[in-house]
Amino acid sequence: MVSSYKGTENNEPPKRLLLTVNTNQGIMTISITGVFRTETALIDQALRKGTLYRTTGELGDMIAIAPKQIVSIGELIEDED
Repeated sequence: MVSSYKGTENNEPPKRLLLTVNTNQGIMTISITGVFRTETALIDQALRKGTLYRTTGELGDMIAIAPKQIVSIGELIEDED
C-alpha cells in the first residue's frame, strides 16, 4: 500500500479513519484516530519490515494487525446535516 495522498500539511489534526481488514472471521472494519498520511506510512513501514502495524483504536485500545490483512484505509466523512 503506497500513499499518494496530496495536499496535507505537516500539522494536520488527527481524524477518524476506518480500516477494512480481512480476518479469519471475514472482512471487518476498525475505527481508529490518526492522520491518513502518517498511518499509511506506518502500514508501509510494517509491510517492508515484516512487522505488525500497531495503532490505537477510537476507544483507546491497542491494535496490532498484519499489514497484508489490511484491505483499505479511509477517512470517515461526517454528514453536516
